[in-house]
Amino acid sequence: MKTQISIIFLFIQFSFFAQDMSQSLISTNGSSNSTGLIDLKPFENNSKVEGSQYVIDKFLPATIEGVEGTHLMRYNALNDDIEYQKEENKIFVLDKTNKKYDVVFTTNKQKFGVYEYTDIKGEMVKGFLIELYAGNVSLLKREKVKYVSEKYPKSGYEDLIPAHYERADDEFYIKSGNNILAFPKNKKALIKMYPDKKSSLDDFFKKNRVSFKNEKDIISIVAFLSSLEN
Repeated sequence: MKTQISIIFLFIQFSFFAQDMSQSLISTNGSSNSTGLIDLKPFENNSKVEGSQYVIDKFLPATIEGVEGTHLMRYNALNDDIEYQKEENKIFVLDKTNKKYDVVFTTNKQKFGVYEYTDIKGEMVKGFLIELYAGNVSLLKREKVKYVSEKYPKSGYEDLIPAHYERADDEFYIKSGNNILAFPKNKKALIKMYPDKKSSLDDFFKKNRVSFKNEKDIISIVAFLSSLEN
């Protein structure tokens, strides 16, 4: 009889867990949750600063690797965080320190992954990058928003410019094997990164007019590099 009761109790527990998996992933006190996938903390926002911390302000439906269902999320390009809206007035921040996982926004198909990489300053960082091209050599992007301090007038003819958030240039990263480095600023730097591909890259640049500041051109360069690895 005790065995039957235990089985029934376990079945009820499993059914409840399956119905609302997202709730079991939330840790409102900042401690690790049972899965360790997306330990969450409350979101805090400074509404006094003008402008937006986001490239896309609206919460959009997205899926999380290893988690059932679709959830409302948005990417905070200032803090490099993905925010999760559980309810209208309850926003949490996904943890990017303990696990590697992917978040895919279903409307625009943007795929954010947690990566450990060397940033443009040469520092090791763990954060969210967008996958632009996947292959033997891959291309990733970090969307950026920066904080600009208030600027006081130097004369009576100038106005005070209040502190604000401003869209900054995106950062591009090239992934080869387990290494993720900042994408080179010019073809000379790229050839220095891939000296054994110099002849092929020279031919590519002779036949193709590309800019190292244009996203589509950068994707075409990485796609060509990836083809050389076959």
